[in-house]
Amino acid sequence: MIEPRQVQLKCEDGVVVQGTLFSPAQAAKASVLLLPGVGISQPLYRPFARYLAHRGYQVLTLDYRGIGQSFLADLKPSQASLSAWAKMDAVAGFHYLQSLDGQAPLIFAHSFGGQALCVADALGSARGVVMVASQSGYWRHWQGLGRLKLWFFWHLYLPFISRLGSYTPSTLLFKGRLPAGVASEWAKWGRHPHYLKGYQHSVTDQLLNTEVPIIAYAFSDDDFAPPDAAKALWQWFPQRCLQSHVLTPDELSVPRIGHFSAFNPSFENSLWRRWTDDFDSLLSQGLSTACSQRT
Repeated sequence: MIEPRQVQLKCEDGVVVQGTLFSPAQAAKASVLLLPGVGISQPLYRPFARYLAHRGYQVLTLDYRGIGQSFLADLKPSQASLSAWAKMDAVAGFHYLQSLDGQAPLIFAHSFGGQALCVADALGSARGVVMVASQSGYWRHWQGLGRLKLWFFWHLYLPFISRLGSYTPSTLLFKGRLPAGVASEWAKWGRHPHYLKGYQHSVTDQLLNTEVPIIAYAFSDDDFAPPDAAKALWQWFPQRCLQSHVLTPDELSVPRIGHFSAFNPSFENSLWRRWTDDFDSLLSQGLSTACSQRT
């Protein structure tokens, strides 16, 4: 029986964000930090976190500042940004797990979670990463109507809404509600051909020097992270340490995978099992071996 426990994560700047710890009945194989996408709160990931715990992993989910249980009425706009989510909130979760068993955790990174690896130096010491539907958000990586929508989103919608200084409303363009500081920085990144690398100037050297093994996934029918956008992000990492997969619904015998559906329990015997096996493989190979085997 997995009994999740609520935890508070104190960030370096003093902000406290909320997390949930899923612990297995027996001693854990390792810890996994689950990093969510933009505007996504913990409930989406709970079934998968519980599944990982049943497979022997201790898992921490979290809500970034301003999202879900980490909504803070007195949060200043300057304290809520994608950079703060990565460098403060994600790192606080990383250090919390590290304090529990004395070892760096594994990371499961969904969407923005994979981008956070590029921003926060501390995450580069993870034991291994499974990265799912993470992408460079530059609008030209999309095609057709998707490209037009994203151009509008980055150039007009988010810049205008973020100037109101509060939270973006939930609309057909984006159903999540985002703090103004997050919306503003996200729009700035999305307008730049190099996305976050255009503003996070330490990213290139940081990624070239990393030795963390990464197993990355994209889905052919993902409107939020199409394969071209995912591949643009993958290119930032040392190829000797990256193993990548683009999966189609036909391969999994399902009508759709998309950006969010993969966390539905219907994928327990396909994607969830595969991702857990990936973690098992990363643990058994070890960090240096996993990278050297891909050279």
